Amino acid sequence: MKYQLLLLLILLGACKTASSSKPDAISDPIIIMQKTPCFGTCPEYTLEVYADHAHLVAKQHLKLKGEFEAEISEDQVKELVDAFVDGKFFEYQDQYTANISDMPTTYLTFNYEGKSKKVMDYHNAPESLKALESKVATLIDELNWKEKK
Repeated sequence: MKYQLLLLLILLGACKTASSSKPDAISDPIIIMQKTPCFGTCPEYTLEVYADHAHLVAKQHLKLKGEFEAEISEDQVKELVDAFVDGKFFEYQDQYTANISDMPTTYLTFNYEGKSKKVMDYHNAPESLKALESKVATLIDELNWKEKK
């Protein structure tokens, strides 16, 4: 009986921890783009787009370096979401790759209406996917970034 009570307490604690650590859907990023380095001057960063702001971790080969936040308008977010929906992002393959070396990799994630998809672009991705990547990347130059302290 003593062990059963202990096991019950452990399970209840685990359930509480799991449910309380689940992020709120509103605070989850809608779009995440991660660019990996290459042996040259490829930019390396992670850009997350939320409903009301964007978060950038700029590592190298960008004008910015460090961690930044920026406000993003509802219209800008809607335009991005529409581009992903209209571009049928969920229909892309999970990865585009080739047996070559020293290419940067782009990981693009889209979270929308309870669905999530992450696509790896190393080489040979369709031009429509490259256009989505470019649209997200333009935020780096368009938004008013403030260094996160």
